[in-house]
Amino acid sequence: MIFKLRNQSIDLNLDSLTGFFHFLMAGLVNPHSPSMISATLLALSRLALEFRENLAGTIVDELLSTLILVLQSTERQVVQSALSFCRVLLIIFNETVLSKYIEQLVIN
Repeated sequence: MIFKLRNQSIDLNLDSLTGFFHFLMAGLVNPHSPSMISATLLALSRLALEFRENLAGTIVDELLSTLILVLQSTERQVVQSALSFCRVLLIIFNETVLSKYIEQLVIN
């Protein structure tokens, strides 16, 4: 896919998109910085919404698994961002993709 950004065309393939999501998910690692985790979740939400046509394979499973883990947080701002991320994922993925994770999402 070729994506236009400010009059520049960017050739985007699934491997580079997956790598970019992995790079961004590194912001979820620091448990002592709820602001960093919250900002990372909001950035993941925006990117998932922007590139929803290109998301497939393992990145979908990783995004949903990440959401399930982050929803267990006790920090208010992290949970708010996680719920926002959840809303985005519920909008962009169909019910067949979400059916594997719906029970875990409801429990958390």
